[in-house]
Amino acid sequence: MKDRLKSTELFGTHGASHIAKILNESIQEFPGPVAIYDENDNLITYNRLYEWVHGQAFETVLAESGDRPICYADLVRESAKDVVSPEMLEEHITDRLRAQKNANGEAIDRFYPNCGWFRIVKVRTPSGAIAGFATDITELKEKTLALERARADAEAANAAKSAFLANMSHELRTPLNAIIGLSDALGTGVLGDCNEKDRQYLTDIRGAGHHLLSLINDLLDISKVEAGAMGLECQTFHLPTLLQECVHMMEPIADKASVTLITELSGASVELYGDPRKIKQVILNILSNAVKFSYECSDVKMRASITQKQIVIEIEDHGIGIEEENIEHAFKPFGRLNHSLSAPAKGAGLGLSIAKSMIALHHGTITLASHIGEGTTVTITLPTTMIV
Repeated sequence: MKDRLKSTELFGTHGASHIAKILNESIQEFPGPVAIYDENDNLITYNRLYEWVHGQAFETVLAESGDRPICYADLVRESAKDVVSPEMLEEHITDRLRAQKNANGEAIDRFYPNCGWFRIVKVRTPSGAIAGFATDITELKEKTLALERARADAEAANAAKSAFLANMSHELRTPLNAIIGLSDALGTGVLGDCNEKDRQYLTDIRGAGHHLLSLINDLLDISKVEAGAMGLECQTFHLPTLLQECVHMMEPIADKASVTLITELSGASVELYGDPRKIKQVILNILSNAVKFSYECSDVKMRASITQKQIVIEIEDHGIGIEEENIEHAFKPFGRLNHSLSAPAKGAGLGLSIAKSMIALHHGTITLASHIGEGTTVTITLPTTMIV
């Protein structure tokens, strides 16, 4: 009586045959292949799309089965004959039968010739039957493959660009160093006396040469960064001494711009183990930017301190500042910022990008805080593990 009540609750006023018809129609209308096998892997029911994806193999197995139901292993073997090499056939069949036996609900992507890619999910019912459902993902696969090809092409183009920049940088530096050297020699009178006008020309040539050499060095550095070829030449160095050397190198430029350089370095009197040339290059780049974008008669402060976990170097200017939305752009390669309050900045816009990469090689960070019309503070952090 209880079983009859359950049946009535399930079917309502409909009979079992009507329910079976509805279930069969639902399977047929499902937008992907559907098949149900019994506990012995014999096909119970399926829809037209399941027959379609197996193509001629389904018709062949159906004809050979006669009055018997189609066996899953027979259908797998027949379907694989034209798409799997003979030496891989048995391994393929074993893999498919294993997946059928597991039927744990995990999705598997499979390609069917002339039909496309399908994502298949198989589940085992309490009675031991296996229900399989598939969704056509051909368009998704094609888009994924297109994206992968585009990424591969972009990476290849980027590698070619980096190689070109590296080669051209070396080719340009050789004659440029000769030009700078010759202008230095002429300016000092090694090759004969020259008048004041000639010396001015030579000074301009030398200045332009050094500027161009700096741009070429930046291009070479960024190509190394992008190629993953930039390394560290580590040695022990005294941090305050290195920072003070950077200040001394910048003082003539700061004096010319009427900017005062102030240092507070007593809080970080330590020896570090790292690449001093790269650290110095980073500090000089940031100091140069700070002086370049400072107002006349203002100051640039450099502070160094040590916390429990970090060595902190701060360079603060009182200049034109950067819009908040442009801060992230400043660290990108060729990320030159066009300030409305100043003349266009010289350079290729590679300095901060290179600096960020060089500090990252030391497992450190560079951050930037700025307010328009008030100034900018660049903060460099290095791990205390660098302390000797």
